[in-house]
Amino acid sequence: MAVAQEKEKTRRVALITGGTRGIGQAIARSLARDGCDLVINYKETSKEEVDRLKDEADTCGVSALFIRADVTKRAAIERMVRIVKERHGRVDVLVNNAGILVKQPFRKLTEKNFDDHIATNLKGAVMVTRKVLPLLERAPKGKVIFVSSASAHNYTKESEIFSYAVSKAALGGVTRGLATELAPKILVNSVAPAYIETDMLLGEASDEENEARKSRTMLGRFGKSEEVGRLVSYLASSSADFITGQTFHINGGRYFGE
Repeated sequence: MAVAQEKEKTRRVALITGGTRGIGQAIARSLARDGCDLVINYKETSKEEVDRLKDEADTCGVSALFIRADVTKRAAIERMVRIVKERHGRVDVLVNNAGILVKQPFRKLTEKNFDDHIATNLKGAVMVTRKVLPLLERAPKGKVIFVSSASAHNYTKESEIFSYAVSKAALGGVTRGLATELAPKILVNSVAPAYIETDMLLGEASDEENEARKSRTMLGRFGKSEEVGRLVSYLASSSADFITGQTFHINGGRYFGE
């Protein structure tokens, strides 16, 4: 028993917001395979799905703590951080993945659409990081990773996701600003995926539109959420200890970077 407890103390702790679906779930799975104990935040997920994900963590030999919390609510964030502090005492890796996407072209933009995207995708990520910061500072080398989007860099009129693109673009400034403020103790980076094969992507367009999307990438296919997970795992690892303030594009050649 003492040996097991000692191993648990030496494992890294990773907190992933929006970690029960799509890209977030793949990131959590990849970090679990790397031996991280997981804290998975979610807003709406069935008990059956949570239980299934717990079983997956068990097969990797790591623990998984699931916390329901709306990242747009300060009290919910603070409660989540208290639970993590009591359970683990620190956070080694924070992945800000929670986000929403509701299409609306600018000419029909409503204040609610804009506010909702900013509240979740931008402010939520910033405030979670702010509240988790004392736990990150307890880690030997804290890592913060924001999940942005290629839409922040390569926006098209036809996409009709103005609010989403703006909120994700702002994360680039957040990444560079926090990398500057928190160095050298904490490293901050972001990933910008495009056309990743998730339920959200496949459900928002017809089969013909999705085939057209594939043709816009140099590789002629959608990316897999597991590929994003592996990139995040790399940035969370000690192999990336000389990388901070960067945005990593993972889009099959749709966009080549700034």
